[in-house]
Amino acid sequence: MYPTGAGVYDARMFAAAHVFTFKAGLFAKLAHDLRLRVRRFEITLEQGRLNAWFGADSLLVEGVMRGGTLDVATLSEHDKQRIHATIQGDILDSANYARIEFTGAARVVGPNQLHVTGSLRLHGREQRLEFDAQRDGQTLRLGVEFAPSRFGIEPYKALAGAIRLQDRVLVELALELGDAEPGVLLDNAQPVCFRPIESS
Repeated sequence: MYPTGAGVYDARMFAAAHVFTFKAGLFAKLAHDLRLRVRRFEITLEQGRLNAWFGADSLLVEGVMRGGTLDVATLSEHDKQRIHATIQGDILDSANYARIEFTGAARVVGPNQLHVTGSLRLHGREQRLEFDAQRDGQTLRLGVEFAPSRFGIEPYKALAGAIRLQDRVLVELALELGDAEPGVLLDNAQPVCFRPIESS
């Protein structure tokens, strides 16, 4: 990504968004920590404001996390489809709550670091979130962890609770900046919009 003029950056940039879930329960070894990819979203930076929406029905089960590494072989396609159906129907109810939305403000707090505060609307409820974003090479990375129960989503349970999910999820975003500085993007002369990397 390169400047298109003095202090003006290309308004079309790319990003990746992932959601991590964590197993719990008496038979946790029979369950899995999962990584999901968000296939449809849009993140916009404009004059210090950060606005984003994510398609709740666009989550794709990528695989199992083992010691920080993604394992794509353990789950069959049938397993992934079954998990996807459970997430959409029993957990997110995406037929009724199709969009997840965040509205907030970002400010520079250190070298290549932003602090973001705002409100997340999920499952029909809105809650305040606060997190940091740090530049890593040409990528701005951020991670925020929260309890789904804050949004009225009870932890998923199976086998009378012997297998269940922890009441926490981790959302990680990686925004491709190229040569742009985070602070410069906040002051960009036009909105900067990040969309899924695959759409390139």
